[in-house]
Amino acid sequence: KMPISAIFISNRRGDPIVIKFYKSDIGTHISDLFRMRVILSPENQKSPVITTEKTNFVYTKLKGIYYVAASTGNVDVILCLEILYKLLDALNCYFKKLDENSLYLNFPLVLEILDEMLDDGIPQITDIHALTNIITFGIPRKEKKKRKEQNVIEEIGSIPWRASGIKYKKNEIYVDVIESLSYIVSAQGDLISAHVNGIMRLKSNLSGVPICRIVLNDEVSLQFHRSMGIDVPETEGVEIEDVTIHQAVNLNYYTTDRILRFVPPDGTFNLMTYRKNNIEHLPFNIITNVLEVSPMKTEIHLELFTDCNPNTVAEKVNITIPVHPSTANCKTSVKGFGKAKYKPDIGCVLWKIKRMFLGDNHKLVIYVEMLPMNNDERWVRTPISIDFIIPGESTTGFSVASFSVEARDGSKYKAQKWIKYRTKAGSVQVRY
Repeated sequence: KMPISAIFISNRRGDPIVIKFYKSDIGTHISDLFRMRVILSPENQKSPVITTEKTNFVYTKLKGIYYVAASTGNVDVILCLEILYKLLDALNCYFKKLDENSLYLNFPLVLEILDEMLDDGIPQITDIHALTNIITFGIPRKEKKKRKEQNVIEEIGSIPWRASGIKYKKNEIYVDVIESLSYIVSAQGDLISAHVNGIMRLKSNLSGVPICRIVLNDEVSLQFHRSMGIDVPETEGVEIEDVTIHQAVNLNYYTTDRILRFVPPDGTFNLMTYRKNNIEHLPFNIITNVLEVSPMKTEIHLELFTDCNPNTVAEKVNITIPVHPSTANCKTSVKGFGKAKYKPDIGCVLWKIKRMFLGDNHKLVIYVEMLPMNNDERWVRTPISIDFIIPGESTTGFSVASFSVEARDGSKYKAQKWIKYRTKAGSVQVRY
């Protein structure tokens, strides 16, 4: 892969704050070229990638400050963006407030971070834990002393994401499987599209250097373990795609044994993300019927129903129903749970239900009185949106088949394990 020639940081005027050159194939005027071609040309700011005068710029902007990677070759754009985001993570770790002034005052620290992150334009160390172990400039004296006492600054490379000397009175690890469900329903009640973006988030409060093993119930993993004679739940596997896993996971074990084997970072981290398309069973749907009582009066009848286990509980169900922009007065009548109120500032009726069983059906009638308007004006109805949380539920059926924690030397390790599932609304739209 082509290396990055330089990384620099500029303010909103285009003045360079910090420049780090990795290769000699790029001129010292690089920040001036970026200012002229990007900052002073708003039409070029529509894309984070700009090529001009045989130079490729990949950049991101935060609080008026530009973070830019430059190269003269065919550099990997995604890699450049990832490096810039890792740089932002590192700077936020060292600075209480990341702004132009703090960057000017601490430019030696920024240069040191850039020097450690890349070697000759090739990414080297990007993990936050590893960087803070190497670079102690800017860290409070108490923290430096504490690290020396715990011998944290030691060999980097074996497990750079986990420091040594971690101790807890009670060893616990929490696993949260959070699925974000997005779908669109047509005005006729037909499902147009539906997908789930899932994330497995862990919070590790484990002492020492433990090793975790997780077997998932995705279809490929279950079929593999059954073929090997390994005892796994007799359930149908779940098809998932677009899987990404944390760098702590041993890829050799995952590709050969379909096991997530890893030494967890301390604290909260995302172990994996995934996606599933073609979702069939929706937790909520709405049947609407709009009645034009008169030219200035309209009634909107809504029925909220579900297609899930009737014993499942949903919380914080918020339904937003846009009404006609010429609405002068609006009244609501709820038959079931929740409260509905017209919000004139946003031109919508908000129907809020704190808690409900998915087996229940609820109805809402909205009585709309409108101002006199031109008959040629046509009401373009904005879709209804639904927000909700379903604790203890996995829409895809994705789950942890088995979970164990052991010491690095193979001995027994006592740890309390907690696994929770939750489904929440992503972008849910019901047209009417």
